[in-house]
Amino acid sequence: MKKLYVALMCMATFALFTACGGDKKTSANNGDEQTDQEATEQTDQAAEPTTDVEKSAATLQAMYGLTLADVQPDFEFAEKLDGYDHFETNGVNLAKVVYKKKDGSYITTEEWQAYLRKIYDLTATRLSQDGKNVKGYDGMTHMTPEQARAEKSFEEAASSTNTGWCYLRDDRFHALYISLNDLAEYNYISVSFAPGLQGNID
Repeated sequence: MKKLYVALMCMATFALFTACGGDKKTSANNGDEQTDQEATEQTDQAAEPTTDVEKSAATLQAMYGLTLADVQPDFEFAEKLDGYDHFETNGVNLAKVVYKKKDGSYITTEEWQAYLRKIYDLTATRLSQDGKNVKGYDGMTHMTPEQARAEKSFEEAASSTNTGWCYLRDDRFHALYISLNDLAEYNYISVSFAPGLQGNID
């Protein structure tokens, strides 16, 4: 009888230890899962854009499939203009980039024309559905759909230092605004990618 009692006690003790061990293992697994989840959340938070440059770059990538490297000039540049103008976005579909020469020197006509050509070709070949830039609805004059879809040549676009054009993607107008601010103190190029007007403003 004593042997039977001892055997039962041993079995009960073994069962108890096994159950406790299982709980500890489960707790450890839960701890690991919680740690993994926290790590993922921290990584997501770390990846969240915080500066104007990062936010504008994120919109440029998400909306237009472009990186900052795609739209930067060939000259050495400063990404932010102290207290006057800078990269900006509405976080949805507007992305503005600003480039000023790093050494503070004046952007030459040749540099402006080269950059203008780069962006003109970029929108035509990378963003446009039909390989061309178009006039789009300008908001000032009444235009027919055919006039809005008519190609805007580089010569037309380059006729001013405050210019722009449109391109069609998914049969919708998207706009590009580009300008050279030629004030001696604030000499910079700004480029904005944005939705275009889809019709006349009546």
